[in-house]
Amino acid sequence: MSNCFIDENTGWSAGNNGTIVKTTNGGDTWFSQSINTSDNIHSIFFVDSLNGWIALYEFVPERHGSVMHTTDGGETWTTQLEIWSYTLHSVYFTDLRNG
Repeated sequence: MSNCFIDENTGWSAGNNGTIVKTTNGGDTWFSQSINTSDNIHSIFFVDSLNGWIALYEFVPERHGSVMHTTDGGETWTTQLEIWSYTLHSVYFTDLRNG
């Protein structure tokens, strides 16, 4: 499981089978966000309330990793990179263009 908070109230947690949950009240309540994958999310990172990335990996049917990006706070995700025969374990960005 990976967690990322951008301030004391807003944060995301991600894990197995494409699970992503978001809080906007410091973790008192969480709500699910749909990502449309069953791959395991190993890392989640947001630079602000809208822009974030996740590193995913899976071993079935073949080992592969991918990076997905959101520009709407996690409501929708787009694949930016998919690589076969490797797994990805972390994602980190210093700003919108550098990661």
